[in-house]
Amino acid sequence: MTKGVILSSPSKKTETEIKIIENGLSTVVFRDLCGLLDISDKALAEIIKLPVSTLAKRKKKGYFSSTESERIYRILNLYKQALDTFDGIVWVPGLSMRQAV
Repeated sequence: MTKGVILSSPSKKTETEIKIIENGLSTVVFRDLCGLLDISDKALAEIIKLPVSTLAKRKKKGYFSSTESERIYRILNLYKQALDTFDGIVWVPGLSMRQAV
């Protein structure tokens, strides 16, 4: 996972997390999340309700809007909660066991 993305309790974001989201997450975070979940970028874009045309624009720009970043952040936190629930081990179709983010 990209350095600088910190995951805390989903109900209580740190000031750092808020600033990162407000400034827009890097497209590298999105790519890394696709890798963690073993899904295509188009599939993750669909999950966060982002049109493929907008995804292409964001890839050129290098970062997402704050609204889009919030949605990506929520998926990251869901992944973290799954890791925490299963003691750092999550089985996802297509993935081997992965350690915490």
